Amino acid sequence: MRTARQCVSAGLAALMLAACTLQSCTAWYSQAPAPTMFDNGKPPRKVRVTLAGGKQIFLLSPSFSGDSLIGIEPSHGVEQPATGYVTVPLDEIAEVAFERIEPLRTTLMVVGIGGVAWLVYAALTFDPLQGAAWTSSSAGADPRGRP
Repeated sequence: MRTARQCVSAGLAALMLAACTLQSCTAWYSQAPAPTMFDNGKPPRKVRVTLAGGKQIFLLSPSFSGDSLIGIEPSHGVEQPATGYVTVPLDEIAEVAFERIEPLRTTLMVVGIGGVAWLVYAALTFDPLQGAAWTSSSAGADPRGRP
């Protein structure tokens, strides 16, 4: 029999696994900067800009104005509070990348977490002296009691 502390520890381990895999739901897609890159629909909420020198900055609410990319630069990787608007000329930008949700990765992550949760449950309910608590000794038996 498992103690409540062991069950809570297993639950916390599963929760930490889930938190660590949340990044698998998205992927960064990059392209060359162009003033028309946001014309095909709603602009992204956040972009990662790689400058010609290799430095990367993140911009919130990006938009183009003339030959520059304008956005709000978050402070220290946290979206709030923002440090203010930043204007970057297009000729200083090597690439602009934006995040997209990956449905296949998200599905695989959810199925994987479910599988791990089931394995944790199975490990916690297994009694080596009696066999698994979740198995039935009457598998294949007729429900009306006939042999």
